[in-house]
Amino acid sequence: MNQERTADNDIILAPANPTTLRQTCSERRAQRHCQRILKSNAAIAMGGIITFGTEAQAVIQALSKEDQRAMYLSVGQQLAKRLNTTLTGLVVHNDEAAPHAHFQMPGYDLDGVPLSKTVTREVTSELQDIAGQVLAAQGLNITRGKAKQERVKD
Repeated sequence: MNQERTADNDIILAPANPTTLRQTCSERRAQRHCQRILKSNAAIAMGGIITFGTEAQAVIQALSKEDQRAMYLSVGQQLAKRLNTTLTGLVVHNDEAAPHAHFQMPGYDLDGVPLSKTVTREVTSELQDIAGQVLAAQGLNITRGKAKQERVKD
């Protein structure tokens, strides 16, 4: 981390606090008419990172701050849409070696189903595809790399 570049970080969407996330999750669960209340140790958020390979990092860094914001926000929103949830936090880190963003979403989707039940290995692979599709739609020459299963197979 480069302390001199912390001013280059960008809070696109301030992450929700735990109290707000717990309330959101409780409200979403209520739609399913669950018999039990939300457990005190239930996952109330899903966090993730939007990051790129070394070749793509140069393309990202060449974008203006406004274009980077739009790109990260678009990726985050499309990921949330695929998971049937909402984006509740998005913070860009430009003070580290690789530009990236951290995202936050409630731990329950809009139908009250826990993301821990719906986010499978196949879904996480789809999320990587979605990020590549968003970038391609924005005219960036960045594609998803070869899937791990294909690399191992080769």
